[in-house]
Amino acid sequence: MRRLFTVISGPTPVSDADLSHLIGLGGIIVVLMGIGTVRQMVVGFTRLGTWDEIPVAIIERRFANGQRATICTLYRVHDVIYEVGGFVFPPPL
Repeated sequence: MRRLFTVISGPTPVSDADLSHLIGLGGIIVVLMGIGTVRQMVVGFTRLGTWDEIPVAIIERRFANGQRATICTLYRVHDVIYEVGGFVFPPPL
């Protein structure tokens, strides 16, 4: 069980230095509004040696009747986005 979580803003790309720092914290990383930078983050985390089986959850239309949660792994996040229709409704969490 993790006892630490860090929330970062997703619309702005994250540097390798920041990704390394996040990995080093060892907690849960919450990216708000980060669907536009998900590819950069996945590539960065993978390049920096993060485990491919890390769980990822994409939550769309939160607090709305059509809320959808998609759960997968870091390795599969791009495939899963396209499997659910190729579009993630904003604002994803």
